[in-house]
Amino acid sequence: MPKAYTGVYKRPSYTRWQLRIKVPSDLVSQYSSEWAYRVSLDTSDLREANSCHNVA
Repeated sequence: MPKAYTGVYKRPSYTRWQLRIKVPSDLVSQYSSEWAYRVSLDTSDLREANSCHNVA
């Protein structure tokens, strides 16, 4: 099985992969969440999610 690229994550009990980019620690106070960017990659296939990662 392939390894998920950095930022590609599947939440427990979900079937879809997400791309998540964390807020740098020195800017956390300026965001409402610890995630600067989070979007569904609309796939349950890790290989496809990894290839979407390169485009997103």
